[in-house]
Amino acid sequence: PRPEGNLLAGIRAEDFALIGAGEGLAFDVMVAEPLGSHTLLTGRSHGQMLRVVAPPNGDYPAGTRLGLKPDPNRIVWMDAASGEALRQETAA
Repeated sequence: PRPEGNLLAGIRAEDFALIGAGEGLAFDVMVAEPLGSHTLLTGRSHGQMLRVVAPPNGDYPAGTRLGLKPDPNRIVWMDAASGEALRQETAA
């Protein structure tokens, strides 16, 4: 059964793939932090602040628009009122 009320999607920064700017979720880069093995991008998508792990060899200046594709198997659905993760049902 589907829970009543509003749901939030929780996803970790490393569970996004970068895709073409006109595809997926529009993401506007605000800050790029090179961290050696990867670059941590901070930006906005549809009014929400997000952090995304990107390859270390990319060029991500502030103002760049990227496309994001979340890994659907890594999304955790949460109740917006309580912030609690909802139990995900598995197929028998």
